[in-house]
Amino acid sequence: MLNVLEQEFRKAREEGRLEGLSESLAEGFAEGFAEGFAEGFAEGFAEGRAEGEDNLLKLFDAVAQAGKDVLEAMKRAKDLTERKKLYAEYGIS
Repeated sequence: MLNVLEQEFRKAREEGRLEGLSESLAEGFAEGFAEGFAEGFAEGFAEGRAEGEDNLLKLFDAVAQAGKDVLEAMKRAKDLTERKKLYAEYGIS
């Protein structure tokens, strides 16, 4: 009888260990994913912002080089549709 109880105890302990391991892995993955996602998002946002700023500087430089009104281009660039037209007009991508 003791042998049967001992086997059941070991079985329950192993099942508990596996369940705990599974939960720990799931929690660790979720935390790691969230942290990695946040870090990647922040880096991507910063890179995108810098690229956008570079494109605006290129645009205004191209407008000035063409002898056109930079202030007018700046006003137009506030609107996304107009900004895209200006980028296309001056070959900024």
